[in-house]
Amino acid sequence: MCLSTAESEYVALSGCVQEVIWVRRVLSFLGFEQDQPTVVYEDNEAAMALANNSCMTKRARFIDVRFHYVREMVADGQVKVVRCPTALMAADLFTKSLSLELIKRHWGVVSGLVEVELPQAVLVLVEFQTCA
Repeated sequence: MCLSTAESEYVALSGCVQEVIWVRRVLSFLGFEQDQPTVVYEDNEAAMALANNSCMTKRARFIDVRFHYVREMVADGQVKVVRCPTALMAADLFTKSLSLELIKRHWGVVSGLVEVELPQAVLVLVEFQTCA
């Protein structure tokens, strides 16, 4: 059971990263080596902070160690966690109550009818302070 939104987003991010690593390994086995990190979009700033920062904070110490696999894969260069504004997060179609306009936009993206490119300003990793 998660005690905060940040923790639940981080747990979900961990599951996503596990699937990403599995797909990368299958592709590698098939002869398609991945030279660049796989980009995973996240709309929760706190979950991104936990993934990109190796420091153990007062709140992060209560998160089960197995979920910190995300940190290992980010540090190893296998995965890159990138900010995606909530308005552009197509996955919200399946998880949130949305306006009709957002439903139509996200449905177009999910069904492949509309191609969406994130603005360059969005593709900036958040930098966090290092441990002392």
